[in-house]
Amino acid sequence: MEPIPTPSQSKSTLRTSILIFGGFCIAYNLGTALHELGHAIATWLTGGTVYSISLNPFAWSWTSLDGGEDSSPLFIAWGGVLFGVLFSALAAGIATLYRRPWLSPLYLLGGCALASNGIYLAVAAFADVGDAGNLIQLGVPRFCVVGLGGLLLLLSCLWMSLIQPRIGIAPATSFRQRLFTLHLGVTPYLIAMLVYARLFNPEEIWMWVGYTGLGFVAVTATATFGHLLRNGNT
Repeated sequence: MEPIPTPSQSKSTLRTSILIFGGFCIAYNLGTALHELGHAIATWLTGGTVYSISLNPFAWSWTSLDGGEDSSPLFIAWGGVLFGVLFSALAAGIATLYRRPWLSPLYLLGGCALASNGIYLAVAAFADVGDAGNLIQLGVPRFCVVGLGGLLLLLSCLWMSLIQPRIGIAPATSFRQRLFTLHLGVTPYLIAMLVYARLFNPEEIWMWVGYTGLGFVAVTATATFGHLLRNGNT
């Protein structure tokens, strides 16, 4: 049976959750911006034109573009995930070479980019919308899109498990406290997304239920993996 947290431990948990929440907000939106930049880069590389990039912290973001006659629609469709994950992973990987509290958003960026792109592909593939819908229309098998989404989500959970000591969750933290700390730091943002969808995009509410629901599962898996890896290293 796990011990009941003391008042000082509870205060530390709250402080860590607040730091995780701030870092997650920055990391999630930076990952989204890099995803859209990925579409823009793929468009430019294939001779197309980018008109604008629209970012929304609580709903879908998109890039308005014209691929042109010689462009590759498949490459442009993959560009968001490909370059978005690549840039995020590079930034997060470089950040882990240094131990600085203010780098927490970059530590989280790798996990956020992997998770958001993975969940996006998996959910959108079933709804035939967004990048996943475009990829399926261009001939990519649905199971491949969903499978890639699942793989990215798994990699996100592993990454977030390994960096937990960098974001204030010590190896000796109990599973219950670890789970509570992570959910308190991430779940409020997921709830805000769901509320936004209910108010402004009610026709897409079930898609956002799936998106935020998988996010909730990912946070739980991250806490579980982090606890198991901690035990395996002791």
